[in-house]
Amino acid sequence: MWTDVVEPLAHRLAVAGDDLGTGWQTGRAAVGTAERAIGNDVLADAFKAIYETDRDLIRSIADQTPGEVRKDGEVGVECVRMYTGAEDFARDTLARVIIDEA
Repeated sequence: MWTDVVEPLAHRLAVAGDDLGTGWQTGRAAVGTAERAIGNDVLADAFKAIYETDRDLIRSIADQTPGEVRKDGEVGVECVRMYTGAEDFARDTLARVIIDEA
């Protein structure tokens, strides 16, 4: 693993999740405003019958996505720490074996 590349990218991914969450809250409010403007005539009712079928599912997924992106970044950072820890352990163990066998 190229830890010097992966770790900063993982940090950036976690921050992107936070930024996405902030942006989605603004976008969610804008969607709510637009939904209230749809109206109540025959055409609006036909549109809403199609739109509202999937709206809650899509909104739920969009609500969860920023946190999942942030978690992915955090897991990436943890993976780098685990990898470097294992690498350090292996190097130290090998050095002790070599010294003990010498």
